[in-house]
Amino acid sequence: MMDALWHARLRELCNAATPGPWTHASHFGAIFQISAASDAIVTTQFCYASETEANAAFIAAARAAMPALLDEIERMQGLLEADAMILATFDASRAKATARAERAEAALRKFVAAEEELHEFEADRSRNAAYDEARAVLAEVPR
Repeated sequence: MMDALWHARLRELCNAATPGPWTHASHFGAIFQISAASDAIVTTQFCYASETEANAAFIAAARAAMPALLDEIERMQGLLEADAMILATFDASRAKATARAERAEAALRKFVAAEEELHEFEADRSRNAAYDEARAVLAEVPR
């Protein structure tokens, strides 16, 4: 992976190079020239490699492409940093929401337990009242 130092070095090379746009031309099929405006930057003579014209086209295109690619890398790195900040904020919010949900669940469990106790207490009171009523009725019965 390319790091920031490599990007900075590439940017320095771009800034130090002859300004673009660069063009390439073939002369007699054996001499290739890369130029900026009217100044020749590179001229090859008697280079018979089959890729020579493609190489010249690539070098000429790279003058404009390299700064644009470096700009795009910087733009995308900025987006990644912004996304990382958003994700960190989201993670913090999610952690807070999870803690609130856990506290709410604990409170709900306490409420349900208290409700069950209340029903048991009410049931006990009803049983006690019925028992007291039954004792009162039995007390009225002669022995």
